[in-house]
Amino acid sequence: MRATHGHVLRHLDFKKGDFDAYVKEYSVKNNNRLNIVTVFREPVERCISSFFQSYGSDFIDFGHVSGIEETVLYNYNFNQLKELFLMEISGKKLRGYDESVDILFNELEINWREEIVNSQQYFKIIEKPCFKIYFIKFDRLINAFDENCFTTYK
Repeated sequence: MRATHGHVLRHLDFKKGDFDAYVKEYSVKNNNRLNIVTVFREPVERCISSFFQSYGSDFIDFGHVSGIEETVLYNYNFNQLKELFLMEISGKKLRGYDESVDILFNELEINWREEIVNSQQYFKIIEKPCFKIYFIKFDRLINAFDENCFTTYK
């Protein structure tokens, strides 16, 4: 069985518009649907997390600042951080605003938010002629995680 990991499609060298064609070609070539496993977090939780990551550890990791004392998180007060967050999210400029599933599902012309976001489900299979997507809510998966859950499928 072959598998690969890509946080976003560009990590797999797909340009915008390439993935749908790849999926169709894969299906024809292999006489089988492409299986895709993807997870997502609730949009507000993800945006808050991305905000703190981008203005904290990312600034240090990418060499924009030399230490935590130079980060926006360290130097801004609560109201300044709130204003920055609201400005970035309203302008859709927040790093990580589009989740990888947004990009993936846009390529495949699926409205994933209608599929599962407002549902209590944490797992859904979306089947189309050329692909099958196993779509999992990250928070529900982690909260329900049991180390023994994998032994059932040995």
